[in-house]
Amino acid sequence: GLESVKPSTQVCIPPAVAHMIGADAIAMLFKSGILERKETALVTDYGTNAEIGLKVGDDIYTGSAAAGPAIEGQEIEKGILASPGAISDINAAGDELKITVLDSSMMGCHSYTLDSKTWRVLRNEKDYIKPRGITGTGTIALIYTGMKMGFIKLPGIATADKTIHLFDGEIDFLQKDIVEVGKAFGAFRAGHLTLVNHLGLKMEDIKAAYMAGAGGTYVDPIKAQGVGLVPTNVKDIYQVGNTSLAFACDIAK
Repeated sequence: GLESVKPSTQVCIPPAVAHMIGADAIAMLFKSGILERKETALVTDYGTNAEIGLKVGDDIYTGSAAAGPAIEGQEIEKGILASPGAISDINAAGDELKITVLDSSMMGCHSYTLDSKTWRVLRNEKDYIKPRGITGTGTIALIYTGMKMGFIKLPGIATADKTIHLFDGEIDFLQKDIVEVGKAFGAFRAGHLTLVNHLGLKMEDIKAAYMAGAGGTYVDPIKAQGVGLVPTNVKDIYQVGNTSLAFACDIAK
């Protein structure tokens, strides 16, 4: 804790370029590797503030979007931050859903298998962990998989009771959760389009996308692209981790 910090400790505070281009955005630009790209490229921090950078030639254009807490599992009825017991990924296998849950080491394990028609737990897997809620990456995976399988048809849930039962009635994903997620997804999309339109470009001009932050690190990039968080035309997607932490480590060296 702070009580263990010595009074003689040197504190380094990186400067901000402008009110919406703070240390997080600077870290994202430097540590992602986007500055070395020659072609038009996009970098996004997939968190609440959604810092965005667009590199066009030798120029960098930046902005941020109010993605809100849904991307971090909040404002969702059973949403929780990434922590042990959080549903972090969902994959389809026929009519079954394979549910991934974070263990005590924050590793994703195939915990149980769900019937997408009856919402019954078909079986617990060898790495079973009882889920406590669903996190942001799990929410993105749920929307992507639900649209693929047909039990989500935007703007709503296409089940009889307008609810997705993720675990024995204890973890339900509701219609209002779709609305909250839509706000977050829309903010990212609006941020990307605003920068592109400002420069008179098209989304098709973006050749590479970099995904930063915890959300950008652990979400399946194909699923993120499938729900519009990454431009659909981009073929080169790079997950670059927590760039803010990496930059802080560089400063502290």
